[in-house]
Amino acid sequence: NNDEGIEDCVWWELPNNAWNDVPCDFEYRYMCKYKSQPTINTLGEYTYFLSGKIATYTIAKSVCQSYGGHLMWGSTREEFSQLRSLFNLSGINQIFLGCNDIAKEGTFVLDYDGASCGRNSFNMFRSGEPNDHE
Repeated sequence: NNDEGIEDCVWWELPNNAWNDVPCDFEYRYMCKYKSQPTINTLGEYTYFLSGKIATYTIAKSVCQSYGGHLMWGSTREEFSQLRSLFNLSGINQIFLGCNDIAKEGTFVLDYDGASCGRNSFNMFRSGEPNDHE
């Protein structure tokens, strides 16, 4: 089931610590990831900016790119765990990730370099996801 082929973007459902595929035109909070400059939000070699607004995937991606970064993606489970701790403090429940299957249905890639972010990488998709349905 492909919900008419519109579930091409990925968000992170924080309470369940799981990813899900969702329509790209839905609006969620988002976080941009940049090479580090010393700030209080720095984790390792990266700096993160959490938007105070919601946006569609395309707008969120453009905002991050306009500042020289990209939509957030964790390279490891440990990075996702550190970020989840930050989100838990902020009360955020869902956030767009820089992962999608816009170019080829079922092939999830990072929006900034095309590397796999789906089932071939470490996987945090909810059971039965991605399913392009719910």
